[in-house]
Parts: sequence; C-alpha cells; structure tokens
Amino acid sequence: MIHSKHSSSSFCVLPFIQQFVDTDNHILPCCIGNRDSLGPEYKDFTSFNSHYLKDIRRQLLFSEKPKACSVCWKNEDKGQDSKRIRVNKQFEGWEYTTNGAGYMYTSPQYYDLRPGNVCNLKCVMCNPRVSSKWIEDNHLAIEPYERTVKFSDKQIDEILLNAKIIKRLQLAGGEPFYMPSVKRLLQGLVDNKCSKNIDLQITTNLTIIDDNILQLLEHFRKIVITISMDGIEEVAEYIRFPLNWKTFNSNLDKLLQQKNIYTAVNVTKCQLNAEHIDTLLGWCKDKGLDDVDINDLTEPSILAVGSPRSELITWLTALDNHRGTDSKSALPWIYK
Repeated sequence: MIHSKHSSSSFCVLPFIQQFVDTDNHILPCCIGNRDSLGPEYKDFTSFNSHYLKDIRRQLLFSEKPKACSVCWKNEDKGQDSKRIRVNKQFEGWEYTTNGAGYMYTSPQYYDLRPGNVCNLKCVMCNPRVSSKWIEDNHLAIEPYERTVKFSDKQIDEILLNAKIIKRLQLAGGEPFYMPSVKRLLQGLVDNKCSKNIDLQITTNLTIIDDNILQLLEHFRKIVITISMDGIEEVAEYIRFPLNWKTFNSNLDKLLQQKNIYTAVNVTKCQLNAEHIDTLLGWCKDKGLDDVDINDLTEPSILAVGSPRSELITWLTALDNHRGTDSKSALPWIYK
C-alpha cells in the first residue's frame, strides 16, 4: 500500500488525485495527455480504476515513462520545465492511497472536465471535436468530427456523490456556460453545501454569463475565470466567429465587477493574431487584466506562426466564402 509517498524518478501526482475527461468523453492522464494513447470513454467511478489509468500509475510508480505522458518527457529532455514538475510542487501534501498495481483506494479529489463539445462559437483555430458549432462547417475542418457530445445526468450525479472529498474542479469545453450539465453540476455542489470547500476554475469564451451563474459562483471557496480571447474588436469577431464584440465587452465588465472572482486571460498565438498581440495586451492592461497567458499554437500546423501562408490563405478564402466573413479586412497582415 502506498500513501502519498514515492521515490520514482518519473512520478506525476495528477493520475492519483485527478480525473480528466476530454471533450469526446475519453479519459487521459491529464489535459496535455497524448491523444495517440487515448483512454476509454468516461463512464462513472469505475473509470478512475480503469486498466488504462492503473497501468499509467503503475509505470509512474516504478520510474517508467508512459507514452500518454510524452509531452512532459519531451519538455524535460530539452531541459525545460514540464507540467509534471509543476503539479508535483503544486499538489505536494495531497493524500491518496494506491498499490503497486496503480489501483486507487481513494476517489478523485480533483476533476478536470470538458463535459462535452457543446459550444456556440466556431473559432478558426478550433475543430468539431472541441466545438459542436464547427460541425456546421465540417467539410472545411482540418480535423473533421461529426459527433455532439454531452455529459449525461447520470455522470453528473455520480460526481456529486463524490462531492465531499472534491477539493478542486476545473471546467472547460466546448463552452461551459452553454452546457446545461455545468449548471446542474454547480447547482448540485451548492445544494449539498460542498461548494464552500472547492476551488473552482472555469475557462470560457465569455459570450454567455448571467446573474444565476454569478450567484452560484459566489458559493465556492475560490473562483478563477479564465477568458479565452485572441484579439479585440474585428479581429476577435473573425477569429472567434460568430462572437459579438459588444456583448463580449459587456459581459467582461459585468464579470470584473464581481469582487470574489479572479479573472485571467488565455491567448492562443498563431498566424491569425501574431501581429495583433501587442494591441491585445495593451487593451487588457487598460481593462486591468494583468494575468495574461500566451500559448503558441502548434496544431493545426497551417495556423502555426512561421508556417507558409499560401495554404492558409486558400483555406481562409474557403471559410470566408462559406461563412460570409472577410479575412482580408479583419486580418490584413496575413495578406502582406
């Protein structure tokens, strides 16, 4: 029996304390898990002790390197920081009980959920597996996907049964505030009075936020709202189509008035906005948004900074013709 102690050189705490579920309802060891080593679909409590996760834990306990964790191994081989190193420090002291076979005797204390791919936007750099809205343009998708995925009431109810030991809940999508299952989950945690013990983080496109949601958020111990945005005004409306900039700005002002909510920004840097980043950062500063994280997009490679633009322009032209948008007007630097 192993109680939160380890001497493995490859150990990562996340698969021992966290249940991660991706937008297609499949499990991975964490949000950056290698999808070439995708786990089974999430069902219920039994998923935490699936053969897939037990084998990953076993390898991590004995200094082996699971293929599903390849992103961290690659970073560390380059001498760079990795998510594994960061989370081991962040969650040091969290207690759990397992055995040498990776079987967990304790339930998840941390849920990182993408409760489906239901979304109201079809961002240019996104795909139908992550946004159901993109299915409308599936014939133009770089990674086609035809299924709309939603968390079931049963899945939500079984998480609520585990609510008393949940310390941390992270929600992304799709668009969480567009999903009835998310409201059901948050309301359930408030009703059973467990929300006061939970740190909550939600990643949102901020196109939808109402007073009922804000009232629910007040009941959690700590609340972080991370806003996904990649530009302002016309650039934002083009990249995060069909976002309405006026509505987004109004929702942001409402959010910033909430004293109990910490607000951060996540930016995906790609060919579409690389020359617009300074403008975006200046706008964020004027709004008092100081916590801005910029991530370089690598996939799809057609959108990565430095990739040839001829193929990108051909693809954007096809999108424009289908959506009625104008990339030349919104993103003139692409056509220089």
